[in-house]
Amino acid sequence: MDHPLDYYLALHKLANNAEQRISMSALYLGTGKLERYLVDKLNKKMQVTPDLKMTLLFDYMRGTRIEKTGESSHSILKPIKVDNFNKPVRVGFFHMPDTGLLKGKYSASPLREVFGVHHIKAHVFDDNVLITGANLSEDYFTDRQDRFFVIQDCEPLANYFDDLISGLTDCSFNMDDDGELHVLPSYPIPYQNPKKFKD
Repeated sequence: MDHPLDYYLALHKLANNAEQRISMSALYLGTGKLERYLVDKLNKKMQVTPDLKMTLLFDYMRGTRIEKTGESSHSILKPIKVDNFNKPVRVGFFHMPDTGLLKGKYSASPLREVFGVHHIKAHVFDDNVLITGANLSEDYFTDRQDRFFVIQDCEPLANYFDDLISGLTDCSFNMDDDGELHVLPSYPIPYQNPKKFKD
């Protein structure tokens, strides 16, 4: 592709055509108009597609960072979960273990991200997979050219990434129906007990 916008358009096209599953993983989701539009389209797609399951996974540190807009990936994504509380929608924020309490969840500094972030950037739409180096943010949609590859009709690869994203979401901070984040009861809190978390 010749322009960053091609990446953004590919995401929309693949999401629009999905009927069974959408699994998306990135470092973070930006808070600008293009990102909001993408979230709105995903939200509406979930509401009108009866058999669709959706899993969205981001890094906890970067995804909860408050941007200049006063928003974060977390706050931008809330409508997808809140509006679809009775549907198979999961929104997770992976928190690396071994960051320590002051370096991790309760640190206000963006420097907390240097201790480890979730960085998988792959998106599954039914049996199609988009793999990229780009984040889900406006600069990558408009200004920053990065590689992306779309592998079509490859069920084994799509299953692999879907399982990977789902498994990581299991042990992440999951968004509840009110938009709040909690670790599932069967998993330890990663920054409190990193050894148990990794076991």
